[in-house]
Amino acid sequence: EVARRLVAAVPRGSTTARMGGDEFVVIPPVGTSVHDVRKLAEHMIAELRAPYVLPGSGEMLVCPSSLGIPGTEGRPMGVTDLLREADIALYRAKDAGRDHFVEDVQAMRRRVEQHVPPGRPAECGVP
Repeated sequence: EVARRLVAAVPRGSTTARMGGDEFVVIPPVGTSVHDVRKLAEHMIAELRAPYVLPGSGEMLVCPSSLGIPGTEGRPMGVTDLLREADIALYRAKDAGRDHFVEDVQAMRRRVEQHVPPGRPAECGVP
């Protein structure tokens, strides 16, 4: 149901994928503005916040969501870097509570870089 809601909420031309567990990646169409990405994040959270009706019992379940938006600051980034940035932002959103998104990862990136020895790649997730 989450996947169905995500696919329905994103603009035509987006890519939506399940990364594993309860984590999904949404890549909006090329040329989507930062403003439109923020609006999309708000829309996705609203769509995912609507109650889920459990088949059979009719019980309703509400599941909060958190979104992480990579901060590219106009610099070129590969897929691995984009996913790492999104993952860092996602964990910041989870730490701050649920049902919102985080997009500024500069401070967290500096923290990670300070704790990772030179030449060793940072791992996704909590530093």
